[in-house]
Amino acid sequence: MEPNYDYIQKGAKIWCYNPDLEKKKDLNAPPFICGEVTYLDKNKKLLEVSTIDKKIRFAQTLPMINSEDINIDDMASASDICEIDLLNNLTNRLVISKEQFTNVASTLLIVNPYIKNEEIYSNKNIEYYINLHEKNPPQFRKVYEQPHLFDLVLVSVEKLLKTGNNQAIVISGESGAGKTEAAKNAMKCIIYYFQGETKEERLQNINNFNSRTESEPLEKKILSCNPILEAFGNCKTLRNDNSSRFGKYVTLNIDFDNKKVIGASIITYLLEKSRVVTQAKNERSFHIFYQLLNSGDTDLLDKLYLSQDPKNYYYLSNSGNVKLKNINDNQMFKETIECFRINDFTEEEINSILKIVAGVLLLGNIKFVQKGKKFDIDNTYVLKNICELFQCNQSDLVKALTLKINVINNENLESPLSLENCITSRDSLAKEIYNRLFLWIVKKMNSRLSPNYNTDSDNESEKNTKYIGLLDIYGFECFSVNSLEQLCINYTNEQLQKLYINDFFQLEIDDLTKEGLGSKTSFIKFTDNQPIIDLIDLSPNGIFLKLDDCSFQDKNDKYFVELLKTELAKNNYISLPKLKNDMVIRIKHSAKEVPYNCTNFVYKNKDELKYSMVKIFADTQDKIIKKIFFISLTDEEAENQTILLEQN
Repeated sequence: MEPNYDYIQKGAKIWCYNPDLEKKKDLNAPPFICGEVTYLDKNKKLLEVSTIDKKIRFAQTLPMINSEDINIDDMASASDICEIDLLNNLTNRLVISKEQFTNVASTLLIVNPYIKNEEIYSNKNIEYYINLHEKNPPQFRKVYEQPHLFDLVLVSVEKLLKTGNNQAIVISGESGAGKTEAAKNAMKCIIYYFQGETKEERLQNINNFNSRTESEPLEKKILSCNPILEAFGNCKTLRNDNSSRFGKYVTLNIDFDNKKVIGASIITYLLEKSRVVTQAKNERSFHIFYQLLNSGDTDLLDKLYLSQDPKNYYYLSNSGNVKLKNINDNQMFKETIECFRINDFTEEEINSILKIVAGVLLLGNIKFVQKGKKFDIDNTYVLKNICELFQCNQSDLVKALTLKINVINNENLESPLSLENCITSRDSLAKEIYNRLFLWIVKKMNSRLSPNYNTDSDNESEKNTKYIGLLDIYGFECFSVNSLEQLCINYTNEQLQKLYINDFFQLEIDDLTKEGLGSKTSFIKFTDNQPIIDLIDLSPNGIFLKLDDCSFQDKNDKYFVELLKTELAKNNYISLPKLKNDMVIRIKHSAKEVPYNCTNFVYKNKDELKYSMVKIFADTQDKIIKKIFFISLTDEEAENQTILLEQN
């Protein structure tokens, strides 16, 4: 398609696409650079742009609506704006003004500077913004304040107290953008606000959090959930040393009449449990594994049959990255254990949690050896240690890992698994145990954060309770190798993008139309991403539905890719492989095109756990491990699992 240069005149300042991005493959180069039109022929077919260090012919350009040195704290106040203006403004504010926050009306954009700045999220800063909100009506605040996360949070608190309507703050962005830190500090700001009506009262109550008491304040318990969630749900990726590998929605329950936090609940989404058994090069598994090994407690490690070196464990050694410069695993382990105690986890429960973490690590070290027509476990000492930790029967675990058991006419028929299927069984068990442990920890924390915890009646539930919700969801991801996990994460982000489009654009158009100003809405332009969402989830040919079909029919990944070629060949939002053995599909997401390697898609989607593995944990002698494994059941139901399985 021919470039359109109608808006360009000779001598005009414009934005020019930087050719170094493609020619030199320089990913650090800015996508657009400022230039001046130095030549333009009569037909506007040939354009030459001079920048600081080069001349570019046939340049791809955008008009410069605002000046190159634009620096405004609310982009909605600009008379007109394009995408590059917004990016340039964010850059100028961060580099020149050292400001990482910029408003776009009611949306706050935060640029992660990757520099630790404790002052920016300090209690002193919270108090500063509380003071501004108390002394100045909304229309006058911008005179005194710069955009800030605390400002956005306090606006939400004000709306709740003024209208009585529940509030929600959505925190989204690319992987590594700083969502986890933003969510933690938003929660901290809300809790701080409700500590009292005066500065002195708030500071005194917050300072009391630093001392250990027999009965810890609820607010301290809420804040202490973060280190636990990060230990078991966060890890190092290529873009972020503390990346959340799950989504969460935290609600803070507010006693509306007494202006006090009275409880909280945590909902988690889709833990990336595949990370337990494999990671990309230079990434890490979940922090808790490294924390435990670096705990410095040799007696504890001996009891768990562990050594200190992460390289001794197959599940941790393949990525080539076991230590982080900016994270002290020893210190973080102590904090994690202390946070368990603050949330009233018993020592027995903490020990069972650590036994499961150790058992998962040791599962990865199990090796298989062929004996006749079947495979057996080679390193039986590792097997023995695992069974000691899980309090389960050794021969039952061997059968679960090496045999396929079919029940025909009430008789068990055993058939040996191939080496590949033995490894798959081992890894499936490790992933599922860890996933259920994570869910159980969250369930346990929720019980401790309930408004009715440690009370003798249900009076708390009768209060006029409102809530503020914090959604901290996965960022958009595009790595060198992307799999089903990235597709699920990016699909989630497409849904959030759709929500954002509907709330900020479509509703604005509807309001203008109702007011008789429908003719004025033509200037509101946005890209609707519904076709991308339909590509992934719409019946009958959406990617997810075809993947489910392949899983139910026991088809393989190649069949799945061929099925997509047949059903989605005419879809403009997906590029399908042309070569027979090529397993990579490319989806044109709202953010960018992402290649997905479909190898193991069907296996990951099945997410099967064999009956024989379930029975191992139904028979375990450790009551807490049994409760953890049967997370979806009540404690009484979990304890009776052996009887129920035998009856069925």
